[in-house]
Amino acid sequence: MFVLQILLTSLVTGTQVLLLAAGLYLIYTVTRTVHIALGASTIAGGYAYYVGFQMGLPWYACLAFGLAFSALLGLLCYFLIKPYIQKSQVLLALLVSIALGVALEAALALVFGPEGRYLMDGVLPVFDFWGVRVTQVGLYTLLVGLFTGIIAYIFLHVLPLGRVVRAIAQHPQCASLMGIKERRVQMVIYIVAGVVAGIMGILTGLNGAITPYAGLQPISMAFMALLVGGLTDFRGVALASYLLVLIPELIVSGNFGEISFSSSWKMVFVFVISLAVLALKPNGIFSSVTRKS
Repeated sequence: MFVLQILLTSLVTGTQVLLLAAGLYLIYTVTRTVHIALGASTIAGGYAYYVGFQMGLPWYACLAFGLAFSALLGLLCYFLIKPYIQKSQVLLALLVSIALGVALEAALALVFGPEGRYLMDGVLPVFDFWGVRVTQVGLYTLLVGLFTGIIAYIFLHVLPLGRVVRAIAQHPQCASLMGIKERRVQMVIYIVAGVVAGIMGILTGLNGAITPYAGLQPISMAFMALLVGGLTDFRGVALASYLLVLIPELIVSGNFGEISFSSSWKMVFVFVISLAVLALKPNGIFSSVTRKS
């Protein structure tokens, strides 16, 4: 039961990482840039829900407010980073994104203070499945992750907009010649990524307290999942999101005699595992070596 509990807990946490990594993946697909500020946007969505909660609004109104704020924040980030995307200045776009994230975290700390905030009152309901326990919000996280994965597959492989996104990713010049509005697609993707990040932030806040700087670790995990999984392979990103959570959790929770590790070692193991995988598979988990002429 102990191992099953670790697996279920890692599945919930891995789904949260995957939601954020999916946003990074979509943005990189259409812009070839990494939007680090998405981590701070995640927590901002949670705080937007918190504002509605403090105003006494019902949960669905708080949810709508949080997601609307996340969408507007995604749109704002796009317009601030767009000049560097258009000039293909990848490093400058990354620098601006980092600066936006730091500024947003500082603004949240200034407005709400550094202490943790809760998005609901009372004790979380807990479900017990034959000795394996999961909170109600954890179960919601799994369902949201499953729903998001299905929607992402339909979006990328069935809907016309998904084919447009793949066309921009594979052949941006040809896509432009075919009349595809690349900037409009990029704007939509930034908004979608912002909403997905907002969902994760709200789920995180419902499962525990949120702080202005709580987005740093999730965005680090999501970024490593993007690199380890492969910048152009969502299958690898999804697998890496879960493995980078599960393996460190098993190591920290395991019994190695006199050797033991605290939870503060988890991120150390995440980076060590990422370095090891990237040394063997620099282009992603599912990449294969091809002969070059």
